[in-house]
Amino acid sequence: MIAEITDALCSRLEEVAGLRASPVPVDVPHPPMAIVSLTNIDYHQTMRQSNAVLSFRISVVCGRSNDRGGWEQLCALLDPAGDDSIRAKLLEDTTLGGTASTLALGTAIDIGTVAQQDSSYIVGSLEVEVYG
Repeated sequence: MIAEITDALCSRLEEVAGLRASPVPVDVPHPPMAIVSLTNIDYHQTMRQSNAVLSFRISVVCGRSNDRGGWEQLCALLDPAGDDSIRAKLLEDTTLGGTASTLALGTAIDIGTVAQQDSSYIVGSLEVEVYG
């Protein structure tokens, strides 16, 4: 169930024009890129284990910190609506092609820059809960 939902999230994210998605951590990101990470599993949400709630963090990398267009791209990806909106793309099919009951979008967090190796990247994250 976890692998199927992670793959379904990546598939939806890759429907945003130009956005790459990875279901696993990457050593060197190739912006624009969304990295899907499982952060929490709540087995006690319902009485049946198959209905666990999976919490994910979608980390979005949009270029090096000195890339002016990267900031604009991050804003478009985190925007509540629009052609490049991750939120809008995920809400088009909240069952992720039938792999989940539904999903709920949380907060956009950790917006800023992060240093990795010899570079600094423009990043932001989005919290998503998927109900199995």
